[in-house]
Amino acid sequence: MDSTKRGANLNTHHLLIVDDDLLTLHIVADRLSEDGYSIHQATNAYEAFDILEAHPIQVVLSDHQMPMLTGIELLIQIKTSYPDIIRLITSSDPDQRIFYEAMEQKIAHNFIPKGDIDILSLCVSSAFQLYELEKEFKEAQLRNT
Repeated sequence: MDSTKRGANLNTHHLLIVDDDLLTLHIVADRLSEDGYSIHQATNAYEAFDILEAHPIQVVLSDHQMPMLTGIELLIQIKTSYPDIIRLITSSDPDQRIFYEAMEQKIAHNFIPKGDIDILSLCVSSAFQLYELEKEFKEAQLRNT
């Protein structure tokens, strides 16, 4: 991606990554920052909500296994308070049923198993595309009323 596009994305695509594992958090943040996103990092739900209040976050990527609130509990609260944010959940848990149930209940837009950073990058890119499409659709609806 050229620097012009990367700069444009930094101004418009804000990603919040939530993971209590600092090594994972930094590896994922470093890799996804190469895609041109403005990266915000939190190690727990309380830090995440502070960031959500202060920045125009469009996509949240949360690990599931965390202290205080699980990733799904966090995404439920985000869905209630910030319904336009695209919510992604990630985990290395081999039992993935809970994540598919979260998607069926529209708590999470997508589940990404941990392990393949390139797949994660594609899913985040798709999440931003979905955010933009939903935004355009809502704007078109407002113009037509």
